[in-house]
Order: sequence, then structure tokens, then C-alpha cells
Amino acid sequence: MEAKKIRNPFPQVWKVFKYEILNSYRVLLPVYAVLLGVSLIAGIVVFRDDSLDIFENNSDNLIRGIILMVAFVLFIASFVVSIFIIEKRFQKGMLGDEAYLNLSLPVTMGEHVWGRALAAFVWALGYVLINLLAISLLAIRAWPDGFFIEAIQTYRENIAELGASFIPAVLCAATSGFLFLVMFIYVVKAIAHLVKKHRTLVEVVVVVVMIAIMNRIGFSVFDLEGIIHNVAQGMWFVTLCNTVYIILFGVATQLILSFKLNLE
Repeated sequence: MEAKKIRNPFPQVWKVFKYEILNSYRVLLPVYAVLLGVSLIAGIVVFRDDSLDIFENNSDNLIRGIILMVAFVLFIASFVVSIFIIEKRFQKGMLGDEAYLNLSLPVTMGEHVWGRALAAFVWALGYVLINLLAISLLAIRAWPDGFFIEAIQTYRENIAELGASFIPAVLCAATSGFLFLVMFIYVVKAIAHLVKKHRTLVEVVVVVVMIAIMNRIGFSVFDLEGIIHNVAQGMWFVTLCNTVYIILFGVATQLILSFKLNLE
């Protein structure tokens, strides 16, 4: 009897990943480009000297204050838009009109879910790096004056509190936090789709219950006293917790959509 051939999921995961990237970059890349552009303008115009006071009745200061406010709003808007686009792609591709076509393809539910998770990870990493670049552009006038050298010196002076792996730890914690939120939304959407009516209300209830459970687990299981000695260790611990939840949310989403999917 011929042994059953083990399926290689990576080619299909890669195809789902590419499809998701191609369907979201048209919105996200322009948003990130605008954020960088406004941050550059703010860095050049707003912080050209120490005279900025948006409360003074001065047209020049008012314009600079508006530019600065727009830059800060864009930092928040880029996050909201990123999450919104990723969530809408999941809603449309797995639970909406596109689901009929997608689920007829020779792609398993796990490949659909993890292909989208991989795309979300790339956007999470991109979002974090773009925001770091945007923040550095706000200080572009300080670059010639040794801005980065001073930043490195400050880090060295506080390395005991921050930790030797502070920078990669913060990057990983921020990226995993973004992906945690995406996978949290995936599993909430999947659970709410089990019912045919009042899905918005069900989503709210599921969010409240899941947050309460996670808080209870966090307070009852984790005792960090004597374990976390600096910021970097704390960030690595956050990354670990986020990773565990990401896997659990992904598996739960896959199982729910595999065994109980209500397409209208």
C-alpha cells in the first residue's frame, strides 16, 4: 500500500501571502509615504529653532503648530489604517464575498489563515520601522549636530536599566504587539461569524470576555518580581507572551473556520 504523501504547505502559504500583500500595499504604502513626508516637513519647518509656541498669536507659529499636529495625527492614523485594511482583507477574503472563490481553491484553511498572518507580520514590521524612521525625521535638523551619537551615548549611560538588547527587544515587542492585535481581531471575527444575527454585539461580548480572561491569566500566573531586571528583559517577555497568544489565536481561527463557517 502506497504511503500517503505529506503535503507541503509553504507554496500555498506563499501564494496567499503575496495575494494579501498585493491587495493591501496600494493603500498602506501611500499612507506610510505621507507619514514620512509630513514628518520630514515637520522636522525641517517646525523644529528649525526653539521659538515654537503654538499658543502665541503668531501666524508663523500657527502654521508650524498645525504641521506638527498633522504629523502626530498621522502617526495614529497610520496605525488605525493598517489595522483596518488588514481586518477588512480578512473579513472580505475569508468571511465575505471573496470567500466563495478563495475556499474553492486547492488551499487549506490553515494555509489561508497563516498566509494572511505572514502578510500581517510583514506589515507589522514595516509599520514599526516606518514609524521609527518618521520619528528620526522629526529630528532631522539635529542630525548634523550629532543627534545619533548623543542617542548612542545616552543609551550607553543607561545600559544597566535598558539592557544590552534594548533596541531589538523593543522592535520585537512592538512588532509582536501589532501582530497580536491582528490575530486577536481574526479570532474575534471567526467566533462572531458562528452566529447569523447580532454579530457586532457578539464581537463586543467576545472582546470583553477574552480581555478579562487574558488579564486574569496575566495577574494570576506571571510573577515578574526578581525575574525582570531591565527594560529589555521586560520587552522580551512581552514578545514571548504575544507570540504564545498569536499562535493560540491563529490555531483557534483555523479550527473555527475549518469546522464551522457560515457564509451567507
